[in-house]
This record gives sequence, structure tokens and C-alpha cells, in this order.
Amino acid sequence: ARLMAAIRRPHIVAPALSRGPALPAQPAEASTGWTPDRRSAPSGVTRGDRSCRPATLAPAPPDCRGIRSLSSVPANDRRYYKGRGNRNLAAPSRHGGEWPTWVVAGAIYGGWLLLTFHAAALPWWLLLPAGAFIVCWHGSLQHEAVHGHPTRSARVNRALAWPPLGLWMPYEIYRDTHLRHHACPALTDPLEDTESYFVRERDWNSMGRSRRLLLRFNRTLSGRLALGPALAALALWRAELGRVRSGDLANGGVWLRHALGAGLVLGWVVLVCELSVGAYVVLFAYPGLSLTLLRSYAEHHPAAERDRRTAIVLGGPLSRLLYLNNNLHVVHHSRPDLPWHAIPAAFSARRGHYTAEAGGHVYAGYPTLLRHFLFRAGRHPVHPDHRLADIRESRPA
Repeated sequence: ARLMAAIRRPHIVAPALSRGPALPAQPAEASTGWTPDRRSAPSGVTRGDRSCRPATLAPAPPDCRGIRSLSSVPANDRRYYKGRGNRNLAAPSRHGGEWPTWVVAGAIYGGWLLLTFHAAALPWWLLLPAGAFIVCWHGSLQHEAVHGHPTRSARVNRALAWPPLGLWMPYEIYRDTHLRHHACPALTDPLEDTESYFVRERDWNSMGRSRRLLLRFNRTLSGRLALGPALAALALWRAELGRVRSGDLANGGVWLRHALGAGLVLGWVVLVCELSVGAYVVLFAYPGLSLTLLRSYAEHHPAAERDRRTAIVLGGPLSRLLYLNNNLHVVHHSRPDLPWHAIPAAFSARRGHYTAEAGGHVYAGYPTLLRHFLFRAGRHPVHPDHRLADIRESRPA
């Protein structure tokens, strides 16, 4: 009963919006693929002088590993971790116990083993949605582990979430970039947010026509689901190869461990389950990441007020279980310490507050997003804060 309560539809204490308001009209569409190594601008470059920011990557922020409070971060590095209050670094809440997360973890790994073992006997049209669900659900479990659940031990949480069922990204890199995302004071800003899908106008102007068309298509939901996983993986691998070429081997151990884990996953799939690597990618890994990108499609948006840049998707029982209530994204950003099963109660208790904090971007569910954005982009890929005309006008005469 408690597990079902954790994924129940949040109690309506205010009239629900059938869909979020139309995103502000902007020229054209689109976004970039996710680039995991975008960094904050170098010191000495002010927000009012954005056009002078170099297109190259600035030095990486310090490592996020093991950080639980700002007191443990060197004073010179604290600017990287200051987001919307120090709650982003608060010790994880153990509200209601952590047994629901253990149940989910057992269901994920047990379901994955059973599904892959019997894959040869299942038709592709059944295997594909089931495989996508399991891999996406595992990504939601990794997200819980990043935020300190289900145990107080970072090592245990890492071990629980580490197996790379999705193949493409090491857990440690996801953890570090995601923590920087939470610590970012300007969500969606392409120079500050590690999970931004926007670019500067000066970078957009330097792109060729084919790349612009690709990025525009990726901003529609059909493009995000079809090409988004490939663009995300290629962006990550390109960034990591760039680090190696520059002599930075800090992630070498991370990738070696990831290769070992991916080898074990594929060894089971190929040698035991007699499923080819290509079939696993097409039926499990790729569509699993597509489902994850469906969740992230509308969860952040540019806004004049920086604390109004996170949205809410109410969703149904299945999507809330799949995403472990991360669809109520504004609650998660406000209280990242909460375990997934405590988020609906927190939302119900302060629904009006969270709706206001979402800036009116409240959607009834993912079918609503598909209906409105499957073939239409919500925004232009150039971030509003990085339009050259606006920057020039904001400069003193």
C-alpha cells in the first residue's frame, strides 16, 4: 500500500492545469544535443559581457564526489556548488524509510535478468517497450543513488546503481555532472548548466545549415526521441576524447570500470541470452535513453526569474513509477534530499507554492507534451540571455 501511495496521483488541492501554457513564442525551434562538459565562464568575464565569453571550455569545476556540505569545500571552489540554497547539498532525507527503493532495485535487476534471458522467445514489438522501460527505470534508480539513496553509504549506493545497463555513460560522470546541474545558479544557461540544451547566438551563427537543421529537429519531441540518444552519446564521447587528447586522464579509471561493467552486461546478453550486441542496443539501451529524454524534454525552461525555470508534469501512475516521481521536477530541485516516494506528499502539501515556482509550466502528462511538441519545437536553441542584440542593448553607452 505504501509503495502504491508513493506513485499515486498527487492530491489535488488546487485546480489542475490540463497542460502547461504555450512556451513563449520565439523564432524557429530547437536545442542542442546535451554536452556534458560545458563549464562556467572563466573568472573576470561578467554576466553583462556574455559576447566576450570564449567558445572553448573553461576549466572544469572541482570534483563533486563525497560532498555533503559547503564546509567541506575549499572556499575558492564554493561558487561552483552554490545553487538555490545549500539544500542542494543537504544530507539525504530518510523520510518514511528506504525500503521502496530497495523494492524498485530488485524489480529492475530481476526484470532485466528475466527479460534478457527470455529475449529470444519474445517478439520484438513486446521486447522493445519492455527493454526500454527497464533501462529507463534503471536510470531513475541511478538518479536516486546520486542524491544519496537508499543508504547512508555512498559506496553502497554507487555499487547498487553502477551496472551500466544503458551502456553509454559511466555512473560517476553522470553523478558529477548532475550534481553540478543542481548547484548551478542559472539553470538552462549554456555556459553554466551542465544539462543545458541551449547555445549562444554567436555559436549558432557560426554553425552550418545542416547542423542547425539537426538541432532544430532535436528540439521537437520526435527528434529528441529518435536522434536525442545518439546526439547525447556522441557529445559525451567527443568531450571525453577531447580531455584525453589534451592530456587530462582523470577519468581514465572511471572509463576502465565502465568498460568492465559494459563487458559483463554484454557478456551476459551475448553468451548466455544469445542476443546480439546490436539487438541489445536497438531493443534496450537506445529506446531506454529515449524514454529518459522524454522526461527531461520539458523539465527546464528559460525564464527571467532564475528560480522559475523548472516545470511540473503531473503524469499517471506508470510514468510516475518509471521516473520515480522526478516528473514533479520542481519539488525535486527544491528538495533534492527527499527520496522519490516522499515527493508526492511534499507536492500535495504545498501544491500552490510549487505551481507558482514552476512559473505556470504545469502539464497534465506526457501525452500532453507529445500532442503539442511531437512535431513542433517549443523554443529556439539560442538562450534568451545570450542573444547578441540583447547583450549589446544591455551594455552601458
